[in-house]
Amino acid sequence: MNVPKDVDSNHTGKKMATKKPISPAPKHPEIENLLEKVTQTMGMPRSTAFSQQKCVTCKGDASKFKSALCEKEYSLSGMCQKCQDNFFE
Repeated sequence: MNVPKDVDSNHTGKKMATKKPISPAPKHPEIENLLEKVTQTMGMPRSTAFSQQKCVTCKGDASKFKSALCEKEYSLSGMCQKCQDNFFE
C-alpha cells in the first residue's frame, strides 16, 4: 500500500514531511570535531548519523519531521523528531 508522504503514518494527528537527507548546519571545524567526539559517546557519531538519516541520541530514524523548524533543529543537533519532542517538552 502506497501512503502519500504527508499522511500521518505515525498516528499522532500531525502530518510529517519526508524529504531528501538533511545536511548538518555549517560549524567551525573545531566545533564539528568536538561534536563528533561527544556524539560518539551519546549513541552515534554525528557524521554517521547525518549520512544515514539517523538520530545521534537514539540511533532511530531521522527522516521525518513535523515542520521546517524541526528539520532545522535536526541540522543543528542531530536529534530525530521523537528525541526533539522529549527534549523540548
